[in-house]
Amino acid sequence: FPKYEMRFYNYERIKQELTEIRQMLQSGESGISPDRTINEYVISQRGDAVLEFANTAPECGLNDPALRFRVSSYMLAEASPIFARMFSGHSSNLHPNDDDDLSTLLPSPPTKYFCKDGSEVKLYRMPQVELNRLSSLEILLHAAHMHNERVPKEISFEQFVAIAECCMRYKSTSPLELVVEHLWMPQWMHKGADDMPDGLLVISYAFGLRQLFSRMSKTTILNLVDEKELQAKPWPQKIKDKIWAVRCAKVAQVHDCCANAIQEYLRAPTHTSVEPGG
Repeated sequence: FPKYEMRFYNYERIKQELTEIRQMLQSGESGISPDRTINEYVISQRGDAVLEFANTAPECGLNDPALRFRVSSYMLAEASPIFARMFSGHSSNLHPNDDDDLSTLLPSPPTKYFCKDGSEVKLYRMPQVELNRLSSLEILLHAAHMHNERVPKEISFEQFVAIAECCMRYKSTSPLELVVEHLWMPQWMHKGADDMPDGLLVISYAFGLRQLFSRMSKTTILNLVDEKELQAKPWPQKIKDKIWAVRCAKVAQVHDCCANAIQEYLRAPTHTSVEPGG
């Protein structure tokens, strides 16, 4: 029996070493250096997919960790057109009303990945830069998996904005719409969120709060100095383009009104050119 006991011990040790070697090779294939920190989040214990964010883009800092989320492909496919096309072979049948080009948001075909518990899943190397700021993606994924106990009842306004930006990044607002409508939005409207128009604009745009977005965007248009100030705002480009287009149209209307008023009280010039030296 001691002989077989030693064999079993060696087998378990070799199996553990094999798992570690596989994980090191997988990190190398993703461009993650051995000295980088990798944060792993188990959203679904029996999930069949791992979303990996290597965060190797130039805008990422040296201390920004790589992230891996173990998830259920079935649950996420119901929550976002990006995940639906990822997990269904880039088919668009699950979200036919989404007209945006998602090709740049989709990862390469998945590869095999061996988790620490020895189970084999599919690894998706996501092209997005994702830092999970203030646990924003973690909360969104738990909501998509219907883990209501993992979705906080109260959040800070900064975290609210981070979650809204995350929802827009992955085109997934449905898992959190009820929480936003009944918990987070009433909480912050009572706390004077109108004093934070930039964040409130992002939240209203992300979750389709039309009246609030209309009010906040009007305030932004009236107070905006120039395009440089607008581009410096931490908003998605779609919001910036929409606000700038409306502002240009309104400024053009103001110019027309001024020109018409001047022409009404001043005589039109009688000549079209100026004499040399005149």
